[in-house]
Amino acid sequence: MKEYGILELLMDEITIEILSALKTKEYYVRELIKAIRRNPNAVVRRLKILEKYELIKSRVEGKLHRRKMLSLTEKGKEVSNAIREVYEIIKR
Repeated sequence: MKEYGILELLMDEITIEILSALKTKEYYVRELIKAIRRNPNAVVRRLKILEKYELIKSRVEGKLHRRKMLSLTEKGKEVSNAIREVYEIIKR
């Protein structure tokens, strides 16, 4: 697995799509993959890294504890907003 630096990770299109999607609602992993229409392996790799940096959190649900519900942390919301601000500045 490729090792990402935090800035490289945050500027990655898949990461931006994940953060944007989770900003609107919580998703199960499979639902998120379907919503952003990206390679499942790439999404899962990013999710692990985002969780490591505490930008997202997951909780296990279901009888067999196999379904993970994902949501943004407060830190993740702040980062997502900051990324959007950078894009707005660049667009000017």
